Amino acid sequence: MYAPTMMVMPSMMDNIQITALLACVLGGLGTFHGPVIAAYLIIFARSTIAFYGPSEWTDAIVFILILLTLVFMPNGIFGKKVVKKV
Repeated sequence: MYAPTMMVMPSMMDNIQITALLACVLGGLGTFHGPVIAAYLIIFARSTIAFYGPSEWTDAIVFILILLTLVFMPNGIFGKKVVKKV
């Protein structure tokens, strides 16, 4: 819907695609509700950081927070740890 108003370029939706991928990874790839809730959390964090802090650092701070979350919870927020029984 945005393309007819501007010239179409290959890098048009990069920020949105990266945010969607991070929401899927953060929420857990095995659930449906996990990425949806993670997307809301990313939007809330981005808005809060832009309101209280410098707006040019918003994406970097959100990505660092996501990275720190994935270090401590590698399966995502709602991901389940797979246990293989022999």
